[in-house]
Amino acid sequence: MWTIILGIILIICDIILVAAVMLQKSDDDGMNALSGARAESSMPRRMTGLEAKLPLITKVTGVLVAVLSVIMVVIS
Repeated sequence: MWTIILGIILIICDIILVAAVMLQKSDDDGMNALSGARAESSMPRRMTGLEAKLPLITKVTGVLVAVLSVIMVVIS
């Protein structure tokens, strides 16, 4: 029974983790990353709202996924 509950929680955390990673903005433009060049006009800007919370959400859910995965292996 615990494996089912932990499995459902793990799936939910996985979905949240994937969504948080996909919603984050990248630091560099994709084409500039290939050549190694940076856009000179790109100024660092302060993140606000959900954009500021996404890195924290990613870290927390990543740790949860790792811990839940280890617990699932130990229980099984």
